[in-house]
Amino acid sequence: MGRLQKAVEKRANALFGSSPANPERWFEDMFGVKSKSGVNVTEMTAMQSTAVFASIRVLTETVGSLPIHLYRRLEVGKERAIDHPIYRLLNSQPNPEMTQTTFKETMTGHIAGWGNGYAEIETGKNGYPVALWPLRPDRMYVFRRNYMGDVGDRYLGPLIYRYFTSSGTMIDFPPDRILHIPGFGYNGVLGYSPISMAREAVGLHLAAEQFGAEFFKNDARPGMVLQHPGRLGEKGRENLRASWEEKHMGLDNAQRMAILEEGVTIKEIGIPPVDAQFLETRKFQTEDIARIFRVPLHLIQDLDHATFSNIEHQSIDFMVYTMRPYFTRWEEALYLKLLSSKDQVTYFPEFLIDALLRGDMKSRYEAYQIGRNGGWLTANMILEMENKNPLPGDEGNIALVPLNMMNAADIASTPKPASTNRAIELRAQGKINRQRLRKAYHPLFSDVAQRIVKREVTDLRAGVKKYLLRGNVKEFNDWLGTYYNDLSFKDYVTKTVKSVMTTYGGEIHTVASQRIGADAKPDEVASFIGSYADMYVSRHVGRSMKAIQRCLEKRSNRASVDDMAALGDDLNSEFDSWDENRADSIATNETVREDNAVSKETWMLGGITALVWSANANCCPICAEMDGNIVGIEVNFLDAGEALDVPGIDTPFESSSDAGHPPIHDGCECSVEPQ
Repeated sequence: MGRLQKAVEKRANALFGSSPANPERWFEDMFGVKSKSGVNVTEMTAMQSTAVFASIRVLTETVGSLPIHLYRRLEVGKERAIDHPIYRLLNSQPNPEMTQTTFKETMTGHIAGWGNGYAEIETGKNGYPVALWPLRPDRMYVFRRNYMGDVGDRYLGPLIYRYFTSSGTMIDFPPDRILHIPGFGYNGVLGYSPISMAREAVGLHLAAEQFGAEFFKNDARPGMVLQHPGRLGEKGRENLRASWEEKHMGLDNAQRMAILEEGVTIKEIGIPPVDAQFLETRKFQTEDIARIFRVPLHLIQDLDHATFSNIEHQSIDFMVYTMRPYFTRWEEALYLKLLSSKDQVTYFPEFLIDALLRGDMKSRYEAYQIGRNGGWLTANMILEMENKNPLPGDEGNIALVPLNMMNAADIASTPKPASTNRAIELRAQGKINRQRLRKAYHPLFSDVAQRIVKREVTDLRAGVKKYLLRGNVKEFNDWLGTYYNDLSFKDYVTKTVKSVMTTYGGEIHTVASQRIGADAKPDEVASFIGSYADMYVSRHVGRSMKAIQRCLEKRSNRASVDDMAALGDDLNSEFDSWDENRADSIATNETVREDNAVSKETWMLGGITALVWSANANCCPICAEMDGNIVGIEVNFLDAGEALDVPGIDTPFESSSDAGHPPIHDGCECSVEPQ
């Protein structure tokens, strides 16, 4: 063994600078390093310690039990990218032989034990990873191509991952072929092995266990000497020892009566385990090993210091301070190695850890109530967190906002009653309440509008690519007409907006009824609100078609390939504008339009015969000119095509449609009031 070991040491020193005086990982794994307690400690032998095994098992099973998903970044929020090629690789099966749980447990066990987890990345024909195969860390050696000394000098060459198979074959992997998840380390490349760094603590725990095993093997008694009055020869001593061990050693022979002959006496030697604090030593070493892995003692079944009041907080601390670094290392390594630089802009992996951070039912429901009443949680969001199905329809997606709250910055600009006259006070208060509702529902209108616009823009871009860029404007126009007349699109728009419009209209009706002191025919108003939501589809489609036709008319007299490409650019620029601005514009216009439409219908059914146009402070010249105009409740303030002379504007303003109430133009926030 001496010559073989010297040869191995020489080769190791030449390749990796390793020797017993300077042991690298491979040398320690092959021969082991004896701790001062006399126990040979490696990552594998350390697993014989119950505390080490339990601690690593807690870490690996926690990571293995949690799903990890690939997400797509959105303008607001995120969504699961189930259509991405590596989604199933992360979420379901990393390779044909392993489940996701097994793979994550294996890799995490390598990180917790050896300080590094490695997996080979198998790539498919499309360039995306198709499988991840774990590699044993004790067979992996990391160095730089142009340097065979210490690892970590980045300027001396690229990293090489050299792996030795069980048959002794050596394989060199480039960095892009290896998923490497390092633990805490010293050079930004490799992680420390917790077992190696805490070898003495682990060795002492193993030594204590071995001592205990030997102690109980000897009938839980200290060492002893049999004293004979005479002088025994070598054969006599062996016979006496063998006879005694046969009858009195081991648990099976415990408590047997000893019969001594020929004047033999017994004398105990050594220190009894109680005096040596044997049990205390084992308990302290368990705590020491739990400290190495930062695992709470109650998770490895040491409940001496646990109480019902602090275990929950310890569990939360465990997730935040112990597991979160593991999750982060996993997420960042997967992001770096499995996603291309282009995909990294849009996609990212993330663990679902909410389930492990949930409190008891009462605490969760109280938190949900706060979020629901505060307006940042919807019913469906809460149901999803409770792993339950969403409510049917769109009702579960509506956020509630307290009506008695408003932005503090808006208080100064909020219209205030100018007189103690009761009618004027009611008018001012009604306008304030309607403005609050507009602000409260603006985000909801914006959200549903964004969903409609996103689907619409995706379909339109596909139509431009399929028809227009081939040089046929007529085919594109025919397709456009078919698309916007398609019942499935219209039904989608109606279904998406109807829930929020119905709820908003109901609250506007309540405020409008309070304004005149009567709840005017609520059933008829409810029917009007339903019809109003249906009419939104025609308004939305009309505005879309008008914007697209404006782009088409710019180049309608030409049909060259270059003109088609330019026309496609015009349309895509228009769609870009929709993506950025249209949802907010729709939310502003529709909250104002529905507010005034429902208020007008409520007042008409309540017997009001005339309306007053009421402009906001700092309004535009057009709205300022309309301010104070009075018309019969069934008469338009302006008819379609009617011109309005506006001071300070050279060209008269022409109404594009019948204006029975605001808005009269995009961005108009005026109101009507009962006369």
